[in-house]
Amino acid sequence: MPDGSTYGDHLKSLARQGEKIKLPRRLPRALQPVWDAFQEIRKRTPAGLGLSPMTHTQIESYCWLHGIRFTSWEVGCLLELDDLALAHASKKPDEKSKE
Repeated sequence: MPDGSTYGDHLKSLARQGEKIKLPRRLPRALQPVWDAFQEIRKRTPAGLGLSPMTHTQIESYCWLHGIRFTSWEVGCLLELDDLALAHASKKPDEKSKE
């Protein structure tokens, strides 16, 4: 975003202010490749002692293998999705049920 905040930061801010956030019922077609890449990379990321963040190398490898090139904005979306997934995964089960 122009102010340096992420889209997720803006959504969280609106939620704190009591704003109802309407999310699209379907993923916009332009974001489908990003979502597909996120799911594929996350599925192939070894867990070890716990989930680890997605790396730029993993994204680069995915793009090379699939013959695609993401913009820096799309890479940012992938990393933001991964941050959200890691934050959700790190919550205790009782915290997840409150969402």
